[in-house]
Amino acid sequence: MPKSAGLENVMVSERPNTSFRPAEEILPGKVYRLGGHIELDGRITWAPKIAGRYTPHNNYVVLEEGRAYLIDTGVAAHQDLVARQLKELIDPGIPITIFLTRSEYSCSGNLAALCELCWIEELVTSSRNPFAGSGEIIAAVTDRVRRTEPDRGAVVPLGASKSLTIIPALLRLINTYWVYDAESKTLFTSDMFGHISVTDPSAPSIVDSIEEDCTTYEQVRDHTLMRYHWLPIATTNPLIDWLEHFFATYRVEIIAPTSGCVLKGEAMVKKHVGLIKELLHRVSRESD
Repeated sequence: MPKSAGLENVMVSERPNTSFRPAEEILPGKVYRLGGHIELDGRITWAPKIAGRYTPHNNYVVLEEGRAYLIDTGVAAHQDLVARQLKELIDPGIPITIFLTRSEYSCSGNLAALCELCWIEELVTSSRNPFAGSGEIIAAVTDRVRRTEPDRGAVVPLGASKSLTIIPALLRLINTYWVYDAESKTLFTSDMFGHISVTDPSAPSIVDSIEEDCTTYEQVRDHTLMRYHWLPIATTNPLIDWLEHFFATYRVEIIAPTSGCVLKGEAMVKKHVGLIKELLHRVSRESD
């Protein structure tokens, strides 16, 4: 594919015995997964320790006519990989809009590096200070990058997109937004639905076979409570009602979390929404 403008100057370190992994195609010509994998060895706080397993850590590209949308930027540890994946995916001269689903380094870790390339046209974020006072990252958002702040708490289009919608998430730890793509029926869920890991980091990060999916309620509970530790003491009925209304309003065929495997197919979506609803029904009783 053609090289993207501005990415030629990115220093990419070639590590011995490490092969480059291109962006994963979720929907041809439309939605792609970027990023690498993180071992579940107990050193990350958003997932349980599981020997021999790895969680995909994701950011996503959505292609529209004349523009690309980058949903989150990934962790800094994957900076070289994300830059190379973008280099192979995005054609030269295509303007890019970045959206951050939440204000944490796991989502914004590569923002500074990408903005320094001078090829990011717009940053969309709902927070006036989305970087927890990080001078390094704030300094990277210079006058070259247009900053757009959507109405807080409102369901609004993502930038100039006719297909992408920003949706405030009721189920969250901090201020968090989901993004829905009406064209591909993809829901980008930030830190929710990230409970599927893999045994081999070279394996696909997309799960699309309901017959082969062995995810259990216990796995969903253990993973979700690592981050949503407040659920056992919460009144969860409003959250259940919100989820039911959401998935009745939006037709979702793909769930794409920041961390964890992508869930593809209506059957997969239905199963895993059901598992999250089961957790919300049971979690307070199980903690008694």
